[in-house]
Amino acid sequence: MLLADLTEYGQAVEVLHGADAVVHLADIPAPEIHTPATTFNNNAVMNSNIFPAAAQLKIDRVVWASSETTLGPPFDVPPRYAPVDEGHYPVPTSTYALSKVVSEITAEHIAQWSGIPWRRDQA
Repeated sequence: MLLADLTEYGQAVEVLHGADAVVHLADIPAPEIHTPATTFNNNAVMNSNIFPAAAQLKIDRVVWASSETTLGPPFDVPPRYAPVDEGHYPVPTSTYALSKVVSEITAEHIAQWSGIPWRRDQA
């Protein structure tokens, strides 16, 4: 087992060195586990370290879990329309959801810069 603080870029690079692919599920997994600021900061920083570290190391496959909350659920604010689809994006209503939106945008741009394929799939 290898432990790393993914909020530190150097440690993210170190832990990914030699990898063929990355499955990154280390985000804080839901709102209200930590303070809103901690959730946003940790998730956004971890992802903004993992994605460019993978690009720097020329890892061509990164799997990362975003969230349906980027579309608005749990609908503390009513949806703009129903049924909700990809066109409803983004409607973050928590710092958790916002961290996922920021990370999706980060991943998309790093993919463009690096040539690593990017695809957004919603479960």
